[in-house]
Amino acid sequence: MSRMTNSKHYSTIVVGAGPAGIACAREAAKSGTVLIIERLPLPRHKSCGGMLNEYSQSFFAEEGIEIPADIVCEPRDIHFRYVGWDQKAFRGTNLHFVNVDRDSFDNWLITLLPENVEIWPETRFVGCKQNPEGITVQVRNANDPHAEVISLTCGYLVGCDGPRSEVRRQTPATKLALYKTLQDFVPITQPLEPYFDCLYTKKLGSEYGYGYVVPKGDVAIVGSVFYPGSKHVKELHEQAVDLFAEHYKFSTDAVAREAWVAVKVNTIDDISAGSGRILLAGEAAGIFSPSSGEGISFALNTGSRAGKAIASARETDTRIGKPYAPGESAALHLYADALEPIRSNVARRLLYFPFLDSHAAKIAGAIAPQALMNYVVHRI
Repeated sequence: MSRMTNSKHYSTIVVGAGPAGIACAREAAKSGTVLIIERLPLPRHKSCGGMLNEYSQSFFAEEGIEIPADIVCEPRDIHFRYVGWDQKAFRGTNLHFVNVDRDSFDNWLITLLPENVEIWPETRFVGCKQNPEGITVQVRNANDPHAEVISLTCGYLVGCDGPRSEVRRQTPATKLALYKTLQDFVPITQPLEPYFDCLYTKKLGSEYGYGYVVPKGDVAIVGSVFYPGSKHVKELHEQAVDLFAEHYKFSTDAVAREAWVAVKVNTIDDISAGSGRILLAGEAAGIFSPSSGEGISFALNTGSRAGKAIASARETDTRIGKPYAPGESAALHLYADALEPIRSNVARRLLYFPFLDSHAAKIAGAIAPQALMNYVVHRI
C-alpha cells in the first residue's frame, strides 16, 4: 500500500480490489507497474454468498494456486439444491461449490499480487480523460467529498468496480439494470445439510425473484433477490426469513443484515469490453450470469483476460486479427477478442433465462428426472 502522491505514472490503473481487479492486476503487472484503487478500507467487505463454483475452482487450479483452508467455512463442500417451496420439492444436484468466507477470500486474493502492484484503499475514482497516448485519472479520499483531487497518469485504465461502475460511465456503454439483494446472517439451532439452497415461491409475490440459504459454520446466510424496480424489498425479505425459518430451524434474530445490487443482463449488448484505453471487467463490463446469478468466476476470468491483453498489447501493431475499430487501443482489441467465448456463454444463458424464470420451469424443477436436473444446473 502507498500514500497518494501527485503526478505519478503507472502502466495500468485498476479500479476495484475484488476478484476481477486482482486477477487483472496480476496479469497486467507482467508488463509494468500497476496501481489498484479501492473505495473501501482493506480488508474489504462485500455482500455475497461466498460460493466458489467449479469454474472458479478451475481458475485457481490452472494457475497452480491452492485455496487455503483458513478462508473456508464449514461445511467446506456444498452442492446446489433446487427448492420448489410451494411444491415442497428439495432437489439436490451434483453441482459443487467450495464454501468460503467472502471477506477472507478477498483479503487472500490481495496476497497473490506481485511486488510491482500498489494498492490505495479508501480512494475514490472521480473521473478520467484519455487520448491516444494515455489516460489522466482523477482520484480523491473516499471518506471526504471535499478532499483534494489528485491526478495520475497511466497507459490503461481498467474498471473492475462492480455493478455501479463509475469507470463504465466514462464510456459509451449502456446503463445496466440492477437486481436488489438483501441477506441476513442468522444463528442456526441445528446443523444444516451441506447444500446451497435456491428457493422459489409464489407466496411472496411477483417482486420476489428467489431466496437462498447457505450454511456458514454456526450461522446461515439467508438471502433474497428482487427484480429491478421492486419497492417492498425489506418487508418481503423479512417475510421470506419468517417463511423459511420453520423448516431450517434458524433464528430470525439476525446477527447482521446486508444490502447490495447485482447486474441484470437484459441483452448481449449490455456487455462492453470498454472504450479506447479503458477496459471493463466483471460486473462493470455487464458480465454476470443471467440464469444462475453467479459472478465470481466471470470476474476472475474477465479480469485475467483484460490483464493479459494489456501485458501483451503493442500499440504500434495494427495487424492483430480483425481490423481495429475507430479509437480502439491494441489492448482493447485483444481483450474484445478474448471476451468472445464469454459473450457466447452469456448469450446462451440469456436464451434459457425466460423459461427458467417462468412458473412452468419452477414446476418442472420439482418433478424433472435427476439426470436432467444435473445437466441443466451445469449449463446455467
